[in-house]
Amino acid sequence: MPDVGPGYYTVSQQMVCETLGLPPEKVGVVFKDTDSLPFDPGTGGSKQTNTSGHAVNKSAHEVREKLVALAARELGCQPEEIRQEGGKLSAPNKKSTTTQKMIELAVKENGGPVFHLTNFVPKDMPKVTGFAAQVAEVEVDPNTGGVRVLNLTTAHDTGTVLNHLTLTGQIEGGIITGLGFALMEENPMIDGKIASLTMGESKLPCIADVPPLKTVLVESSTGPTPFGGKAIAENPNVPTAAAIANAVADACGARIFDLPLSPEKIFWALNGKIKS
Repeated sequence: MPDVGPGYYTVSQQMVCETLGLPPEKVGVVFKDTDSLPFDPGTGGSKQTNTSGHAVNKSAHEVREKLVALAARELGCQPEEIRQEGGKLSAPNKKSTTTQKMIELAVKENGGPVFHLTNFVPKDMPKVTGFAAQVAEVEVDPNTGGVRVLNLTTAHDTGTVLNHLTLTGQIEGGIITGLGFALMEENPMIDGKIASLTMGESKLPCIADVPPLKTVLVESSTGPTPFGGKAIAENPNVPTAAAIANAVADACGARIFDLPLSPEKIFWALNGKIKS
């Protein structure tokens, strides 16, 4: 599964660490191609953690069961007596051993690396939807039609957050994408051809354009991913333009239905030259 930016490799590493009780530096992630592993259709539609994540989680649990069986034999008890706390495997009234030691013992018994392959086919997955709400505060200059976004607040139903840093990064990146879509990005067509020939002609938001961002995470354990997470992906950039357009209409009365919300459109709407 290629990581296209949301930090999937980090999240998959975290899942293995959580299940096996290992520190991150003991879990490596190696990228393989479809010549060496079964085919995967790729990423898209908020499916990375929800599908490949289940394969990782399932595989980690199956490996854990092997290690528990090995620990039970080493400690002289039944597998169901084994408890895992942090990186320790222990049983009542028995000595404890580390997960790392069990892995080393498994490698030694196997005569080399232990290879474990797990397939996950998503069937009858629960139909769970993530929800988002955004509020924009804007300032409009009636003399020029210029808009300045003062604050953007966004709330997201995220399920269980697996990685706060990558999740909030995805949210803020999506909001900035929506900000550009709302106020400045435009690809005009002339005679059926895109008139913007370079990225320099299609303005993108820079750090000076980004207002203070406030993100509210509404967590629950109802998501379909391992550990109950939900997708974030496209959610942050979908409502941003509508939130800003609503704020502009509330501030000055100019209701614009055509993006981007350029100063020219707002100025002429305020002066009755175009329909708002």
